[in-house]
Amino acid sequence: MLGLPSRLLDLALPPRCLGCKELLSHGRAFCTPCAVTLLPRGASCLRCGRPASEALSPTGPCGPCLLEPSPFTRVTWAFEHGGAARDAIVGLKYGGRTELARRLVDLADLQLHTDVERVLPIPLHGHRLAERGYNQAGLLARHVARRLKVTVAWDALERTRVTSAQVGLSAAARRANVHGAFSVADPEVVHGRAVLLVDDVVTTGATARECAQVLRAAGAARVDLFSMTRDV
Repeated sequence: MLGLPSRLLDLALPPRCLGCKELLSHGRAFCTPCAVTLLPRGASCLRCGRPASEALSPTGPCGPCLLEPSPFTRVTWAFEHGGAARDAIVGLKYGGRTELARRLVDLADLQLHTDVERVLPIPLHGHRLAERGYNQAGLLARHVARRLKVTVAWDALERTRVTSAQVGLSAAARRANVHGAFSVADPEVVHGRAVLLVDDVVTTGATARECAQVLRAAGAARVDLFSMTRDV
């Protein structure tokens, strides 16, 4: 449900469909044609996020998690990365539609993360941040933290080197690409705490997994992951 600030903003700026930008009546996020393309998260392994079709049970751990334990405690996402959800993420990430962050997060089910103590966005390297002008994961993290009533640890996790784009890389190449690319700048912020990583889209999970392992090594008691979409 949208809060009062969100409703007031919609009155000032008539909402448009998050996917195709068509004008909408108040209180809606997607037009009817776009809404039918949305695929919300179904049953999945809570430790790594693999869909039920790949998991031994809907609550996990799944087979791969038994072979290689996940660094995460809980992994959730809002929609599969396709249709209008993908269009919205592309608009947020590459189209400068930063206003989409709030409206997307307002659609998310965050019930499994209500006991976290800090929210951390997956960081961009400074060079890429300067090129884009904003970190889309940071925009999402701000509104996730608002929903959970916790603070964002903006500078606790940092990307220490520029990495190649992950698009088109194999799972193994993605893991190699991000290995050693992150560090915890302020361990005291995460030590002994339950933290929630936030990203816009997860594909193989290599980037988030690398971040989680770094956070665990710095003493985080628990690392959860939430992404707006997941490529399944």
